[in-house]
Formats: sequence, C-alpha cells, structure tokens
Amino acid sequence: MLPYDGEYVILATRSDGRAGDSVGEYTLTISNLPLLEAGVPVEGDVSSEGVVYYAVDATKGPFTINYAKTSGDFFPEIVVNDISEAELDDIASMTGTFVSGSMTIDPAYANGDVLVILLHEGLWDWNYDEIRATYTLTIEQ
Repeated sequence: MLPYDGEYVILATRSDGRAGDSVGEYTLTISNLPLLEAGVPVEGDVSSEGVVYYAVDATKGPFTINYAKTSGDFFPEIVVNDISEAELDDIASMTGTFVSGSMTIDPAYANGDVLVILLHEGLWDWNYDEIRATYTLTIEQ
C-alpha cells in the first residue's frame, strides 16, 4: 500500500504505448499493483484484450520469473519494465506459443526500487476475437 503523502510519477500513454498512434480523450486509472513475493505463486486470468500488471521489489537482487499456462488458447507476451521518469522501459520479455517458461532478471541497473511485469497480447499477435488463458506466475530469488 502506498503512503498517502509523497511524490509519485504518473505515466499516461496511448494505446499500444510508443508504437501506438491513438490521440484524443483518455481515462486515467491509478492501480496499486500486486507485489509478487518470492516463492508465492499467483494465479490469474489474462485475455487478448487486456493487460495484467504486477510489481517486483528490485532491491532484493536477481530473480527468476516462472510462467505456467493452466488453461485457455491465449499465449501472452510477458514483459519486465523499468520505470523511468517518462515511461516504462522494456528490459526483458518472453513471447511465443509456450505453455511454460522462465527468465532470469538482474535488476542491478534498474532506475528505481520496483520493476513492473505485464502480461498482454504481443505486438505481432493477431487475435480477431478475444481469447483467454489462466496461468500461475511465481518468482524465485
């Protein structure tokens, strides 16, 4: 939980982030991201029309992200982002038609104390109808 007072960076971007070309009105939503803790599996649901976000404490050193799809037809891209003053910067990703996968991240060069993990439809995926998947996500440190 964030403290009520303090300085915070709000990052507002367009659909598809830097690759997008959308303009116009938008709605700003503030979310307190769930913090992934080492050894504690998180079960979730993701679709081709949404994004799921998590946070990881970057001060605890290198960690491994383990992803396992438990059902569904969707294969999300999993991206680890560093937070800079202007945007989320991709530092690692996993994409493809995998049922399970893992990647190890060394946050030694992270700008801040938190990394943001997101699961979403990859840039080169072409799903014309919404498809879903359930998954288990675990980090190891």
